Amino acid sequence: MKKIFLYIFLGLLWCNVGFAKDLTLYCKQEVRKIHGDGILIKSIPHKQLWEILISDKKMKIIVPQGLTKYKYLERIKSIEGYDEFIASTGTVWDENGSVKFSQVVKINRSTGEGEVMTFTQKTSSVYDIIKCSKEKPKLLF
Repeated sequence: MKKIFLYIFLGLLWCNVGFAKDLTLYCKQEVRKIHGDGILIKSIPHKQLWEILISDKKMKIIVPQGLTKYKYLERIKSIEGYDEFIASTGTVWDENGSVKFSQVVKINRSTGEGEVMTFTQKTSSVYDIIKCSKEKPKLLF
C-alpha cells in the first residue's frame, strides 16, 4: 500500500513539470532615450503601446510590429534572476568586427518596469523605457 502511494505521488510530481502557460504582457511606453558613445544625447516623449509574449524559451514582441529584425528573441536564463525576464537577438557582427545589430529586452517581474535596448551600426543606442502589466489597457475611443 505504501508503494502504491509512493508511485502515485511520484507520478503526480513528474506530470506537473511542463505545464507553464505563456505570459502576455501589455506595456506602455512614455519616453525614449537615445545614447551615443555611452552619453545620453536626448530623451524624447514617445507614447506607444507594446504587447510582449513570453514563453519558456523565447520572447516575442507582437506590438509594435516590425520593431525587431528577428521573429523571436531567445531568453537568456543563465543571467535571468528570480526577479527579471531577459531576452536577446544575440549580436550580429559585420566583417569589420563592429556590432551590426543587437537587441535586448529586460523586464522586472515584480514592478513591471523594463527597457528595450537596440544597438545598430547606423544609429546611436536606443533605450525604450516601458511599464508592463498582465492586464490589457482600456482604450478611450
